[in-house]
Amino acid sequence: MANWVGATGNWGIAANWSPATVPNGALADANINNGGTAALTGGQAFTVATLEITATSFVSIGDNSALTVATSIYNAGTILIGNSGNIAGLNIAGGSTVTLSGGGTIVMGGSTANDYIRDAAASTGKLINVDNLIQGVGHVGNGQLAFDNQAHGVINANIAGGALTVQPNSAGLTNHGILEATIGGNLVISGASLGQFGNSGGQILASGANSVVDLLGGVTVAGGLLNGSGGGVITTVGGGSATLDGSTQGAVTIAGAFVVNDNSSLQLKGTVSITGNLLVNSLGNFADLRIADGTTLTGGGSITLGAQLDNRLFGLSVCPMSS
Repeated sequence: MANWVGATGNWGIAANWSPATVPNGALADANINNGGTAALTGGQAFTVATLEITATSFVSIGDNSALTVATSIYNAGTILIGNSGNIAGLNIAGGSTVTLSGGGTIVMGGSTANDYIRDAAASTGKLINVDNLIQGVGHVGNGQLAFDNQAHGVINANIAGGALTVQPNSAGLTNHGILEATIGGNLVISGASLGQFGNSGGQILASGANSVVDLLGGVTVAGGLLNGSGGGVITTVGGGSATLDGSTQGAVTIAGAFVVNDNSSLQLKGTVSITGNLLVNSLGNFADLRIADGTTLTGGGSITLGAQLDNRLFGLSVCPMSS
């Protein structure tokens, strides 16, 4: 085990570690436990098997740099991922399953969206988030990582006007915790890599004014709660589609504000409880709400077809009806 003994300093300097050897390799273990900051900068790339960060301690992954972990991350402190134009990444070693625990925070706070959490080598790794908060802007998965967000795990797009995109690989994402947009942030939930979002027992939230959760890329969300509240809204994106599946992982609940935007479509199947308002909102192109055979709608909420004639509500095997 290499223990950090520096204050704020460069990961690649041996004198910052005890023993005085830079941890780098598939069998290396790194422990930052003195309240200091171990920083990767300027194109540096290191690999460890395990990473431990105690409360008040930091790891900083800067512009054009990457830290790869092969086995586990115990983070009770803070991991900062912060690009200034080039990619900055926390990588899962190729094909590995890594557990993230410790109740700490990962801050994705670069000046552009080039902050990544992914398996950059093989695109088949998996991250199990037991209890960390992952927040900011950038990319979680990038189509290169399976993801298990457990009951105390949170992913929060919380930078106003900034986008945090969650896109698992084809193995998908399981959410028993919270995926959310707050403080005017934009959480993008993408199925572009054919990964399903299993949301049984989980929550997908857009909370507060101008906070938006976008569903796109043909994503399927199975089970759980979707809630737009306090001026926040969950939407389908123009040119895209999404499915809410209330059949394979229990019922889906739509609370608060949900909008099917112009030139997009939403499919409902299984048991879908609508307790809020589902607005189908064409602005001149078709906006489609498609109901699969055998779907049960409950909850006492409302489906509103907007003012345009191109809002359509129909079953998948029949011709559409316009509002």
